[in-house]
Parts: sequence; C-alpha cells; structure tokens
Amino acid sequence: MAVKVRERPSGSGKWWVFTDWKGKRSARLIPQGKRAADQVAAKITEKLGLLEANEKNGFPISLRQMVLENPEPKGSNSQKSSSPLLKDYADEWLETCEARGLKHTTCRSYDVIVRMHLKPAFGELALHDIDRKRVKAFALERRAAGVGARTVIHVLCALSAIFNAAIEDGVIQHNPAVKPGRFLKGVKRKHEDVNPLTREEEQVFLEAVQGRAPRYFPFFLCMLRTGLRLGEAIALQPGDLDLRSRFIEIRRNWTNGRLTTPKNGKSRRVDMSLKLCQVFKDHLVAQELEAAAEGQTKPEWLFVNEQGGMLDPDNLRHRVFYKLLEKAGLRRIRLHDLRHTFATRLIANGESLAYVKEQMGHSSIQVTVDIYHHHVQGLNKQAVDRLDEPVDNPTTEGKSATIRYQEEAVRWERSGFSQNLLRTLEPATGIEPATCGLRNRCSTN
Repeated sequence: MAVKVRERPSGSGKWWVFTDWKGKRSARLIPQGKRAADQVAAKITEKLGLLEANEKNGFPISLRQMVLENPEPKGSNSQKSSSPLLKDYADEWLETCEARGLKHTTCRSYDVIVRMHLKPAFGELALHDIDRKRVKAFALERRAAGVGARTVIHVLCALSAIFNAAIEDGVIQHNPAVKPGRFLKGVKRKHEDVNPLTREEEQVFLEAVQGRAPRYFPFFLCMLRTGLRLGEAIALQPGDLDLRSRFIEIRRNWTNGRLTTPKNGKSRRVDMSLKLCQVFKDHLVAQELEAAAEGQTKPEWLFVNEQGGMLDPDNLRHRVFYKLLEKAGLRRIRLHDLRHTFATRLIANGESLAYVKEQMGHSSIQVTVDIYHHHVQGLNKQAVDRLDEPVDNPTTEGKSATIRYQEEAVRWERSGFSQNLLRTLEPATGIEPATCGLRNRCSTN
C-alpha cells in the first residue's frame, strides 16, 4: 500500500496524490497546494486501512470509489476535478514538444491543431471527462462540417498523443483517442497518393527541362535519380557529393524557412548513377566558371536560382515545375511524385525493398511496404515457378536469390539476350543528355 504526494510536472505548482494499492493505481489533482494534498493523502491512507479491514470481513469497496469519495481538504469551497482541463494540460504539453526531440515543424503543427480544433471542442473539459464516445462524436462532427478525413485523423493523433503523455504523468489511466483510424472508414491510404511518371513521361519531362529551363536540369535529374525529398535536395552543398565513390551524403533538410536535420533525425547515403555523376561534374565546373566570370565566390549551395541564392520551394514548384509540365503537355503531378517515380522505378527493376528503404530514408521497411507494396505485386512470379521444378533438379536448391540472379544474367548474356536485359533494367537511350551543357550556357545566364 502506497500513497504519495508529488508535484507534476515538476515546478508547476500542481500537486497530485498517487495511490497504489494491490496493483491498482489512482491519481487525483489537489488544486489547493501541497499542504492540502498532504491532508488528502493522510485521509486516503486512513481509509485504505478500513478498506483492507472491510475486505477481510467480506465488504469490498473499489479503490476508485474510496479515492473519489474522499472529502475535499479544509478550506475548499467547491468540488474540484480530479484531473486538469484539457486546455491547461495541452499548453504544458506543447511547451515541452521541442525538448522531447520533436522537430519544430511537428511542434508547430501540433500547436495549430490544439488551437483550431482541440481547445474549441474539449478545452473546458477535464481529461478524465473526455471518453471515447465524445471523441467519436467529435470526429464525425468534423467530417460533417467538411473537414478532410486526413485532417481529422491528424487531429485525433494529436489528441491521442496528449492522452498518452497524461498517462505517463499518472494523470489518467486510459486513452479514449487510441487508434483514431477506427472512427473513420474509407480514409485514403498512403499508396493511393503515389502518382509517379511513366518512363515515357519521364523522358518527355527531362527533354522539356533541358530545352526550356536548362539551369534546373541537374536539379530535376537529381530528384528523379535519387528520390530525395524537396527540402533535402534544396539543402545540398557541393561538399555532400562524393564523385569518386558515387554517393551523396544527406545531412540537412530545408523546411519552413529553416535548416534542420533530415527526416527521422539521421543522415544517410544515397547512390548516384553514372549519368547523374557526370552531370554533377559538369554542373560544378560550370558554377566555378560562372562565379569566376562575375568575380564572385563559388555558391554555397549545389542548386541555386538565377541570383545565385538558395532555391525557394514555392517558386520552384509553381513557377518552374508546374509550368514545365504544362509546356511538355504532361498531366499535373506533385513535385513529390518525382520521389515516387524513383522508388517505383527501382522496384520495377527488381531491386529489394530493403535497398529502396535505405535510399528513400524511410524510418522502417514497413513504411516502404505500406507505400509501394502494390508496385511489388506480380514481380516475383519466378519464385512460385521454381516450386514446379522436379525434385531431382539441383539448379536452385541451396542457392540464394542473388546467386540465382547472377547465374541467370550470365546465361542470358552468353545466349545473346544481354541487350534485351539492359533495355529492361535501364532507361531507354535519349532520356538523358550526355552532359548538362551548362558550359555553353554560362555566358547567357
């Protein structure tokens, strides 16, 4: 049996009485301060002795009933809630967001959700008064008001995070907003947002970039050959390139006007194709020549605008990318779909999801599977075909898929099918120019 008085959060001036009796726990906020909390703790301790005695005599009383029926301490004029109001606890939770390691963009998103959605609906309610029925009614009301399903899910996820924090602090015992997806059916899944370019569309797009906006050709080729996020590509510096070993070190991300770490908080290496490596070599030489001709220092960033500064995401998206799609006669897609184009091309070429996960910088392979699993379906029919092989056929037994693939490639090459194989695995000739051609354009730009 244990009854403790604690200040939660530390330094907040809010005192709680925590009761732990035979594995059953309860928490109660005492708004009058520490002295009042000590009085309540003493009375609860006294009543727990009676509770134990009653149980021995066959008259059980629940711990919750014992704690909540305890009278208010002296000097109390009204009954107080046993947990803080959501608006108060949410404000404290928001203040510690960045201290818990969340990115500033995530914290800002939470702040908007709390102000615009949660406080108007639940702000005046105590945490323990918000049950699952209220949360479900709120979700359905938001949808009926025309709020998008994904937005409602994000709001409910923020509410769930607040309740999880309250559980950790011992304020409440249950999370009424857990698994918010169950409230709404038919929400668009992640893979349904994937809208990559086809191989033919990619060729038309790159030709349009080279002809109409050659300065941006290295940037868009990089997006299509590395799958970087927009902020990661904008934040690249020449020192991030290893042209000898052909990889890019992703160290930074530009988002909402600030430089931060890449998503998931860690850097990664992304491989470069031969063509992209050559384009970058020419691009760096062109930047040096252009800077020397104008008597300026070499740009800090790998990709720059006409004034030599960092690219602006909104200008790039609306004044360059969308106009190029329109001039090329292509359907309107998001700039982020160039990243999806890279991933789906790797999968179509038979690369493992583990490799795709590493290149894309996903937090786990489950994220990769959730987004791209429909592109994998039907690509491994040879796996079930091998089940039809006779028992005495030793060609595949005990060999890994990698070894079998290498042996099959050698057999195809010897049989004269190597060119067909290359056409299957690599882009057709003409999609990418031999060089970016920036040397001849430096004088004009």
